[in-house]
Amino acid sequence: MAYALSHELRFLTLLPQCLAFGFMEKLIQPCAMTYLGLWFPIQKINDRRSKVYFANGQFILMERSLYESIGGHKAVRAAFLEDFAMMEKAKKMGAPICCALGVNVYGTRMYDSFQSIWRGWRRIFLHAFCEQPWELCRKMLSVLFFSVLPFALLLPLTVEMWQRHNGFTLMWGITT
Repeated sequence: MAYALSHELRFLTLLPQCLAFGFMEKLIQPCAMTYLGLWFPIQKINDRRSKVYFANGQFILMERSLYESIGGHKAVRAAFLEDFAMMEKAKKMGAPICCALGVNVYGTRMYDSFQSIWRGWRRIFLHAFCEQPWELCRKMLSVLFFSVLPFALLLPLTVEMWQRHNGFTLMWGITT
């Protein structure tokens, strides 16, 4: 509250520390949260000129007069992600908004099984891109290309270097 008041914010949303306990949670949750951070960068969310918006429904602090001028929850009841919809409305109105890291304030455990992880993130990701599956596919392919592919290529190169160093036959039939 003190932060919002001192920065004259009318809408503040905080991103939590990721609490994960099971194997699947520890494997998937941090990645999914990180992808949201890549696709919805805080600096763009907080830039009034940017059209990027994002809010985390687990922590929203909104000035009552802004909430009422937006139309409250009634105005976003048709939205699947009402937190996103409220932030979008506040940002379009020119209200001082802020999305910030709240990892020192709170943590959250979002899902506790693979099924709930799948349902939850599928819902969030699909609706975060306004139900445009091709946009979501483009984003997922960029993740694959820039985060998975380099490591997939690194393994054969490492094996090749090890083989060269030890005088073994290389993968492509060239001998040293």
